[in-house]
Amino acid sequence: MHILGMTFAPWLVAAILAGSAAITWLTNWLVTRRRHLFASIGEGIASLVWIALVFIGGLYAIRYSERFAPALPLYGFVVVLLSLLRAWLYRRSLAVPASINWPDFVRQLTYLVGAWSVYLVWCWLGNQPAQPILFLPLSLGALLPSIRWRTEQAKWLAEAWRTPAGVTGLALITVPLIPLIGTPAWGLVWVGFLCHLVLDLLRPPGIRLLWPFRHQHYCLALSPHVSERWVPLGLAVLAMLLTTAVDFGQVATPSPPAPPYEHTVAYYYSLRGRTRVLAQIEGSWQTTGRRWGGTFEVLNAEGQSFLLLDHFTGRIFTAGRSAEDDFYVTSIRLTAGEAIRVKPVEVHLEDQLLADALPIVYEMQREAGLLYTFVSGEIVTTSSLPSNQPLNQLEKIQACEAGHYTFHYLTAAELIALASTPVQTAELVIFATYTIQPTGPTVTPLPSPQVRP
Repeated sequence: MHILGMTFAPWLVAAILAGSAAITWLTNWLVTRRRHLFASIGEGIASLVWIALVFIGGLYAIRYSERFAPALPLYGFVVVLLSLLRAWLYRRSLAVPASINWPDFVRQLTYLVGAWSVYLVWCWLGNQPAQPILFLPLSLGALLPSIRWRTEQAKWLAEAWRTPAGVTGLALITVPLIPLIGTPAWGLVWVGFLCHLVLDLLRPPGIRLLWPFRHQHYCLALSPHVSERWVPLGLAVLAMLLTTAVDFGQVATPSPPAPPYEHTVAYYYSLRGRTRVLAQIEGSWQTTGRRWGGTFEVLNAEGQSFLLLDHFTGRIFTAGRSAEDDFYVTSIRLTAGEAIRVKPVEVHLEDQLLADALPIVYEMQREAGLLYTFVSGEIVTTSSLPSNQPLNQLEKIQACEAGHYTFHYLTAAELIALASTPVQTAELVIFATYTIQPTGPTVTPLPSPQVRP
């Protein structure tokens, strides 16, 4: 099934569509408690538009997962968050607008900035980069004390929650979470929690510092003008200064030694024709110098150069370390995939149309387990063929001399587009790649190519 220029299995399209509708319905129900997606014409149209957007995003995520492995989990996480936000905005549009409590908003923001400043100071003193992902547990800890326990049964919990003893008790109860979120993230939750308590010491009524031994509130003698204005301003300035003094990024880990490039090429030749081979590459385009990388399928190798297929765009390009390659490789790592079978068929045409080679292509495409079909070879014709080379892509049709052309990895669709071209002679090799089926026959016998006298 072809959608948006990409090919998908029908069952996969149905699954993405059903999942898009399910996510939309579930998030609507969680936020608005309304069971119907189409309660009115306006709501129905809005829901259909959102389902279509989620569906299209899923198609691109599935295709892009061939290049970026976490694409699908990341898509699922983002689309659920966006669907919840959409439902919340819809519910809010039906509710009476509430006034914003600006003093409380600034106070909560002060807790966050204070916790961030402590973490950045620690990174600055330790001369190590700050990891952006760790700001999430830090922010969670800074906002945890803002939870209010209003039930009568939890009165003692409300007293203990905003105290050092409450932090200790909560830490002991949730120790089993350490293997799940990691020690650094675990520690920063409580750093944020303690930063919240320290800032509460600067404004009345303070905190119960010695609970449960004493229920008295302790507070530093600062005027409200200082605690509510100058402290947030000072923390904001400190955080901005620290962001310029601290590097951001993951802590560099030593990478395993990469095998020499020549060994990688030799390793591919040992796998060629037996398994699918994927190459994770990094480097730059020869024409523009732009840095790039990703995971692509290796179709073939010629000498020290690889021929790679980008499933996301359908582009075929050469990668290696010579000036003739489309892409210059700085690092490459090969991984072997499922077992495959490559089947070539030679076709000779004389005073015929290229359309006479298509029955063989159609017959090969009807066999089970087909992955892709490509055509290469040479033709002599009186017609002119397009031979321009797209940027950063294999030149599939090359003009050697007047009327003499060479084909390099034309797809079946590209060959069909040239079907009406008359040729004086043509020497073509049509080769298809198939997955090896676990049971049952995998090959349909092909008739010999028919050549007109």
